[in-house]
Amino acid sequence: MKRYFGIFLALILTVSLANISARAEETKFQTVKIQTSAVCDNCKTRIEKAVNKLDGIQKSDLDLETKIITISYDPAKVNVEKIKTLITKTGYDADEMKADKKAYTKLPSCCKVDSE
Repeated sequence: MKRYFGIFLALILTVSLANISARAEETKFQTVKIQTSAVCDNCKTRIEKAVNKLDGIQKSDLDLETKIITISYDPAKVNVEKIKTLITKTGYDADEMKADKKAYTKLPSCCKVDSE
């Protein structure tokens, strides 16, 4: 009986520690919202794909109606400035930062703001 109690106690302790570790993992991420110049699903895919490649990004979701991308990130690995710079180098505006002109010219016509 003592053996079963010991195994049960070890199991409870393991589950508790795993739960505490998972909570600590969740709290280290911060969220930022960035206004973009995205206009279509192609833009959404391009921006999210580029952002998700950055080390420290947990997830990203671009709302095409508002043109705002919501990003969960680890501030120990990446900062907002780096995220915005990446978005501009992909060819899109990011808040006050304007799109890189070279990258913008390489976008398909459906992704260019002028073609709306």
